[in-house]
Amino acid sequence: MAFDEMSINERLTYLSKMLPMYLKANRAHRGELLTRMQAVTGMARKSLTRLLKSQSQHRKKRTFPRKRGYRLDVERVVGVVWEGLDYVCVERLKPGPPLTAGTFSASGNSRLLPSWSSSWLTSASQPYSG
Repeated sequence: MAFDEMSINERLTYLSKMLPMYLKANRAHRGELLTRMQAVTGMARKSLTRLLKSQSQHRKKRTFPRKRGYRLDVERVVGVVWEGLDYVCVERLKPGPPLTAGTFSASGNSRLLPSWSSSWLTSASQPYSG
């Protein structure tokens, strides 16, 4: 029977419900429970035991914001292209921003930065380091 993969939150909820049975079980029954949990979640046994032994079965919130991935000028160009393509999903946006941005620039789109040039095409693929 085919089934959809469980999300992380669903897995953790399932494991938190299985935890009391796992802790009460003897060694042989724990192995059976791990096999059942492995079949349900699709996770490796080692990952299951690590999660079951952890202090909490809840996800931790991020304590600090993520760092900027690209320079600000690159993000602005990607934003203009994204808006111009009617907010296309990110998977479809990835292969084409430099070409689409070139088309926008050639058509006289004034929202692109004046300093934008072909050097952006090479620097756009480089992550921000600063």
